[in-house]
Amino acid sequence: MNEILNVGINEMPKIEFECSCGKKHNFPMSAMSIGKGAINDIVEMASPFKDGKILVVFDNNTYKVAGERVVKLLKDNGFNIKELIARKKVYIAALLRLIVIPAVMVLILRLFGASDMVLTLTLICFAAPLGLNTV
Repeated sequence: MNEILNVGINEMPKIEFECSCGKKHNFPMSAMSIGKGAINDIVEMASPFKDGKILVVFDNNTYKVAGERVVKLLKDNGFNIKELIARKKVYIAALLRLIVIPAVMVLILRLFGASDMVLTLTLICFAAPLGLNTV
């Protein structure tokens, strides 16, 4: 089950392997670069999409750290870039997704007399971030 530990991080995109757990695992991303100066690899990694339009999404923090440089690198190399800065709207969406909606669902189920187990599972299902990277 530790087979993936023998693979370098930069070799993981598109890898498929039979695991000792009996399942076939894969990493469906097309490219990844980790290391000093990895931001400079963005032009090569994005090259299959050069004829299209690329949406670059970032918040204030990631824009300062890398977003501005990524956009400049891509634009300087002829890519058609659309920028989306997720500011307060992202945090409002996170508030709704992670607090308001779960609370409303639990309240509705409580009104219908749902068991504590059902309430707990509902709260877990609705409050789980599911990849919403906002906080």
